Amino acid sequence: MKILTIGNGFDLYHNLPTRYSDFLEFCSVMTSLSRKENIVNMLSEAISKELPSAYNFQKISDENVKQYVKYLESENVAMKKKLFMFLDNNLWLKYFNKVKKLNGGSWVDFESEISKVVQSMDYCYKNAGEANLESSEQWARISIFSEKKKGFLSKLSINAIKEDILSMRDSLHKDLERLIGALEIYLNDFVEKMPVNYLAPELLNEQFDKLLSFNYTSTYERLYCKDRTIDCEYIHGKADATDDKVDMVLGIDEYLKDEEMDNDTTFIRFKKYFQILQKRTEVKYKEWITQIDKNKEPSEVVFFGHSLNFTDKGYLQRLIMDENIKTRIYYYSEGQYGRLLENLIRVIGKMNTITYVGEDDQAKIRFIKQKEPVEIK
Repeated sequence: MKILTIGNGFDLYHNLPTRYSDFLEFCSVMTSLSRKENIVNMLSEAISKELPSAYNFQKISDENVKQYVKYLESENVAMKKKLFMFLDNNLWLKYFNKVKKLNGGSWVDFESEISKVVQSMDYCYKNAGEANLESSEQWARISIFSEKKKGFLSKLSINAIKEDILSMRDSLHKDLERLIGALEIYLNDFVEKMPVNYLAPELLNEQFDKLLSFNYTSTYERLYCKDRTIDCEYIHGKADATDDKVDMVLGIDEYLKDEEMDNDTTFIRFKKYFQILQKRTEVKYKEWITQIDKNKEPSEVVFFGHSLNFTDKGYLQRLIMDENIKTRIYYYSEGQYGRLLENLIRVIGKMNTITYVGEDDQAKIRFIKQKEPVEIK
């Protein structure tokens, strides 16, 4: 069995705007324009540098603006209405934009920022009786979501503070699902309709039995499986904005320890593992490994555009360390090779990395430099 495993680097390789910063820019533009008349005309003016500076679109490239115009001119009015509904007064969107501004306009890591907020809520909930809670770093982070005015926290009872935090939790979870819905529309109705001009020659010349995707998009199927089908597993869900369900996962890693991890479920809805179970996105890959081990089937897992991030350790370790599976990891530069090697050590350990990484075909783990992309003719 040959399993192709891809991450967001795969979409970026194909020049698709799938970074969180790309989505945040899209949301900012759409949120601003959803309240204005003659939306398409206004965006068209931006292309010719005539859009008033008050709209804050100066830093958006002409090419991006053209894509936004094309999207707004498309016929799917119902989808755009749903998008605007998801974005309207979204607490997370406001928070991410605030963080971006504080960071000087730099990239925002959604999962990291969500984790900070959730852990801050958890801290304040568990320490609701502390006299200095309102001056804490944790309350400062989440106070923008509270309905209570500054200076009033000390006058509230412990139960009232906890009720306020639980109300905050429920509002943030509701808006997280709305944000995920907006992301699903962005990927499915905008990104996946963009043209791709280059392909990876390594993948053109090789057929895989399974696809294990940590992305939301169907880029591999769309570009490399035009005349065939492939058995796919989308670990974090697949973007499909055609139904009313929000099936994608956007959550945080577990931060609780020991027994608390099993017994405290107050903020569990934000956690990635819970969302995966609740939305049933992880079904097939365990069956693939069971089949490989049962049949002692010589197999290979190929990583392309995946960072080998420690947060995916459970999946990666199970694949890479299986005695019946060899591993091939593609990298595009020496700098990325070093980062992948560091992440691999964190996933399988130093001694396993030293033992199994090699350059010949018999090595259990090989790193291979990517070839230049080929133009689609």
